Amino acid sequence: MSLQTNLRSIAAATSLACATATVAQAQKADLVQWDAASKTVTFHLIAGYNGENGGANMDGYASGDGTLTVPTGANVVVDFQNKDTGLAHSLQVVPLTDPLPDNNPAPAFAGAAVDHPDVGVPAPGSRTVKFVANKSGKYALMCGVQGHALIGMWMHFDVVDGATPTFGKTKGA
Repeated sequence: MSLQTNLRSIAAATSLACATATVAQAQKADLVQWDAASKTVTFHLIAGYNGENGGANMDGYASGDGTLTVPTGANVVVDFQNKDTGLAHSLQVVPLTDPLPDNNPAPAFAGAAVDHPDVGVPAPGSRTVKFVANKSGKYALMCGVQGHALIGMWMHFDVVDGATPTFGKTKGA
C-alpha cells in the first residue's frame, strides 16, 4: 500500500471518528431542555444508555464523569428511562458524599426520587420525577438499587445560583 493510500485511510478514519463524536455530543445535548419563562429544566436520564461501564451508566456517563448543572430554584423534571437489558435501575438525588451511600438515603429535595429507589424500575420502564432544586450545592444523581452507585451508576448534579442549565462531561474527568 502506498503512503498516499495510507494517509487517505487515516484521514477517512479520523473524519469518521470526529463525526461520530459530534453526533454523540449532539445527542447528549438534546437530553436537557431549559424553559426560562417557567424556570423549568427537563432532563432525559437513561439508565443503561450504552455499553460504557458494562452498561452500568446514566446517559453514557459513569462514576461521576457527567454533570447536570441547574440554577437554584429551578423546577426540575427528570424523564427517567431504564433501557438496560434485564436489570432494574432507579433514580434519586442525594447529597454528594465520598463514598456515595449504599443504604438508600432520603432524597436531597422533596420528590427527588422514583418510588422505591431501592427496588428500581424494571427494564424497559420509565418514570417521571419532579422537584424544586431549592438549595445550592453539590449532589449526586444516582441509582438507589443496592450496589449500583458504588459500581459507577451516578453523575454529578450541581445547583448553582444564577446558572444556565448545562449537561456534559465533568471537568477534569
